[in-house]
Amino acid sequence: MAFFVNLGFGYFTNMQYLNNIWLLTVILISTTTMAQNLDDYKWENRILLLKVSDFSSGELKEQLKTLQHHPVELRNRDILIFIVTDDAVLDTLKRKTALKSRQIIEAYGLKDFQGLILIGKDGGVKMKERFVVDPKAIFSLIDSMPMRQAEMKHSKKQ
Repeated sequence: MAFFVNLGFGYFTNMQYLNNIWLLTVILISTTTMAQNLDDYKWENRILLLKVSDFSSGELKEQLKTLQHHPVELRNRDILIFIVTDDAVLDTLKRKTALKSRQIIEAYGLKDFQGLILIGKDGGVKMKERFVVDPKAIFSLIDSMPMRQAEMKHSKKQ
């Protein structure tokens, strides 16, 4: 007997639901939702902000779909994903965070922007593109950064 769950991305059967939850959990394994602002993640995580007008955006769904196929790559690069609207900030499991959307929108000039923003571990904006961004382009950019080069060199020595 199957049951159906609506996560805001459409209805899923129980197996699809469990697979999606598992993938998103892997992506967010190190996420803490108690952060007050993005500076709390500085030097620990890279942040992907997905800025949309509302959570039912087709472009948001498509971007999340492309990202969920790369849980290992996201985790290896310490990437956390947040969805930002004018009214709320949610992590990708749709849990409300303590982050303030107005503060993020003003800090990064996102008032009329719809798309993806990559924030590096140093807190700087590394990419700002309209949806849908190929995850390989994100990973390639990150892998070209000096901090990531050092991380990769360090992990090879272990």
